[in-house]
Amino acid sequence: SCPKQPPTISWSNIPKSAHITTQLQEKPDKTQSVISYMTFKASYNDHRKNISCTATYPRNTPDDSTVETTVMLQVYKLNKYGNQSTAEIQLTDE
Repeated sequence: SCPKQPPTISWSNIPKSAHITTQLQEKPDKTQSVISYMTFKASYNDHRKNISCTATYPRNTPDDSTVETTVMLQVYKLNKYGNQSTAEIQLTDE
């Protein structure tokens, strides 16, 4: 059966400048979605860095159910415009 509570989202091995935003959305069919966004200032030090996102679903058993995804950051180019920096980044599954 489906868990009654939404999952908890956690991130690991993220850049120091990362900011995490998590939202709970209710769909028209009354199911819920949890969306987690991570934004950060990329640097060349982030190239080929693996970051992970884990969703933990609470269950009425001793063991919670977890799903984890790991991606590798590919920082291709950093551009500087005045005080703003932009990066071209590609996320790839490991």
